[in-house]
Amino acid sequence: MKNIFLVLAFFLSLQLSAQSVRGLYVNDFVDIIGNTAAENELLTFAQQHGFNYLLCYNLYFIHSQKFSITEAESAQPLADFMRRARKDYGIQSFGVVGESARSFERLEIYNQLYPDSEARFDVFNLEFEFWNKNMINKYYCDTYLEKNQLPCDTAGAFTYYHQQLLQIKEQATRAGALTEVYIGKPTPGQCQKIGAICDRVLVHYYRSSPLYNNGNSIYNYLSYRLPALAPSQGTLDILPIFGAGPKFMGEWIGQNSLEEAYSIYMDGQNAWNPKSEDWKNHINIAGAQWYRYTDMLVDLANSTAESNTSEIPTDFIVLPGSVDSQIIIPKISPGPATLELLDHTGKIILQNMDETNDSVKLNMKQVENGVYFLSLLQETTTQHFRILVQR
Repeated sequence: MKNIFLVLAFFLSLQLSAQSVRGLYVNDFVDIIGNTAAENELLTFAQQHGFNYLLCYNLYFIHSQKFSITEAESAQPLADFMRRARKDYGIQSFGVVGESARSFERLEIYNQLYPDSEARFDVFNLEFEFWNKNMINKYYCDTYLEKNQLPCDTAGAFTYYHQQLLQIKEQATRAGALTEVYIGKPTPGQCQKIGAICDRVLVHYYRSSPLYNNGNSIYNYLSYRLPALAPSQGTLDILPIFGAGPKFMGEWIGQNSLEEAYSIYMDGQNAWNPKSEDWKNHINIAGAQWYRYTDMLVDLANSTAESNTSEIPTDFIVLPGSVDSQIIIPKISPGPATLELLDHTGKIILQNMDETNDSVKLNMKQVENGVYFLSLLQETTTQHFRILVQR
């Protein structure tokens, strides 16, 4: 426990705890990085909607068309962006998408450039749709399979994928990163091989609603995948992917909250819970992933969902450090005062009123990691703060 004293004479009590992942695929990252306005728009969007994991495309194009990521001086804009995102916007981790082991060679070098973990990538994500016959015919066959004397079919594509995944596992280990993949429609046997290698698997649930017509949860979509992924020993982390935009859940999230989609997946009708099957002891639903940033910008711009229409403070003090078990804010003046903790939608998570002491306390032990706002309400004064709960 440590205390951080501020000019305004308040302090924070610090500790650590676990958090669920709320991930966002960031497309068009090549157009964002180095553009202050675009960077701020992305980070503000992530903060407002509670995202703490950014999974970024375009690192190859950034390196080849914008600036080298294998030299510390030229890669500084990327490092600075990642540091700022972690420090000021509650981003906990960064991932990078690639489609072969070669994609991550530069990322290994990049992660060695900076001594501070705040500037590094935490996740290497392989995206190679070996089950997709159209991708095989139009792209993978000429680009990868024929060059490696492999047949241009799903079996050949998976052979290549499996070889690449084993190499990426070694690269990620050397770089201090997690090995992560995205899957759509693999076979049970392919799932079993993937689950034995990866640290985390992103499993797509690309549908227009988190509910079937009969009321069942979206969890039931291609339900063979999770039990097939479950390793025989240990636990594999899973993030269901929900899609935005007109093809998928764009219209639905314009009228409902992101939290509701995840809640239906976990606790809806015939959903993940209750955990009755033995294989679930080897699977951990670690959070959720959303695809993708530019679609969600449009979908949520005019959202009518209640959780997205509450006002959050626009004028606030950013508290340094991170918060854990308890937070104590001194009153500006004697007398009654109320301290409220608000999430990224403006929903009040915690509230406490004090009439006698010179400060107000909130117990933060049950609060998940992320960015929150505090409002100190007194008879003639209101103050707002932004805090980071990080464990």
